[in-house]
Amino acid sequence: MDGLKPAARPKVTRAAFARLHECPGGPHDPVQQAISQVLEELSAASSAIAVAPFGCALVLFESLDIDCVTVPPGRAPAVAAGLKSVHPDALVICYQGGWDATSTGAGEVLHAAHRGDPITVIHTDLDEEAAPGLPLAELVAAVGGSAPAYVERVVFSGEASLPQLTAVLARALALQREIRAFGFVEVVSPVRVRAGKRSPGCLREAEAK
Repeated sequence: MDGLKPAARPKVTRAAFARLHECPGGPHDPVQQAISQVLEELSAASSAIAVAPFGCALVLFESLDIDCVTVPPGRAPAVAAGLKSVHPDALVICYQGGWDATSTGAGEVLHAAHRGDPITVIHTDLDEEAAPGLPLAELVAAVGGSAPAYVERVVFSGEASLPQLTAVLARALALQREIRAFGFVEVVSPVRVRAGKRSPGCLREAEAK
């Protein structure tokens, strides 16, 4: 497996991310920048493990210099739960796109929430890209068990949203480390790409909400 890794892995706070390998229009760059910043602030980069399914997060290891496991679509929470049981002191992060979390992997996310697995699921949602109208954050909150949990939805609509996004991710990861809480952070991006064009007015609408 080592032969498949890049010869020189980037720093956690890599300035330029692998944009060409990810879905257009999504909030991948700012989310990964925020993850990098939080891991550095928590001094947790060496103990972090990211679980990335095929699709939006296929080459997450090119953007973040942490241990990454690539899994089939929809299976990230189940694999993350297994990793956490083997490495209880690690910060385990699921990084899932809209289709992966709300369609193929919706059941895995909800079961992880119900069990209270001490992992953090980061759901980068292109709004209506995969499953229009599916309120995944509300469903996660509804099925939560007796274990501590943190569920939050945040809208990324530009650079001004980055501090809030970073704060939410920091809270989720800190709670995983401190009280073994299950975390679900849904990052909604109103920037959708269709034939090279952005939906008009979507940024203003998202900011107003």
